[in-house]
Amino acid sequence: MAGIANLRVTKNDDAGLGMNPIVLTPTSTVWDATNMRWAVTCTAPSFSQFRLHSVNPGNTPLSVQYKEFTVNKQASSDLVKWTTLTETNNSHFNVQRSNDGYTFETLGSMNTKAVNGISALDLNYSFLDESPMTGHNYYRLEQVDIDNKTIMSEVIDIVWGTNGSIVSIYPNPASTNLNIDLTTSQIAQTEIKLLDMSGRVVKSVLVQTQKGLNHIAIELDDLASGVYGIQVVENNKLTHVSKISKN
Repeated sequence: MAGIANLRVTKNDDAGLGMNPIVLTPTSTVWDATNMRWAVTCTAPSFSQFRLHSVNPGNTPLSVQYKEFTVNKQASSDLVKWTTLTETNNSHFNVQRSNDGYTFETLGSMNTKAVNGISALDLNYSFLDESPMTGHNYYRLEQVDIDNKTIMSEVIDIVWGTNGSIVSIYPNPASTNLNIDLTTSQIAQTEIKLLDMSGRVVKSVLVQTQKGLNHIAIELDDLASGVYGIQVVENNKLTHVSKISKN
């Protein structure tokens, strides 16, 4: 149930989860019927990281304090990584994914590395999602206690092939790096060409793409500011043409 009596906001230093936590009580909670969401207001001592969560009677310490939780694209997969600062009574973690941010499925489980579920040392975990979906991939961790109580982590959104397109190029404008997501039907020798406005190829990257989703990152530090054409060539066949701006 939403409401001031049931909600709290925890402020953490920018260093990350669990760093100097301050628990804040909301001053108001208002349901936004147009956008189908709750608007929560609270007074904060300074700007930093904030997390909305259910009330914790007696400020009972969490079973797990996270130091880091990240998801990074690989060639055709998503690498989920997390580090815990402390663990108490911890059993395991469920790695969960959603395409809408509301309905999650469990992709796999990782048992705690803490002896008897208790640790005061940094512990590192990782999980590889080998079949991310085209579009949004929302990831979260479900931490499960030995007594079967659960706590959810923050949610991280990774996008493959924005709006279901075959080729997604971002950001645009770009500054230091350009990302290209390709959805292909077969293994291919794929070349990404960047051309200046005279049609001269100023950068070329050749990779072997796999069937399904692929992620290619191109560094732009050595290019001058301006507008560039992009060509995607698969097995010597031109499959995509577009433009990007370099800041």
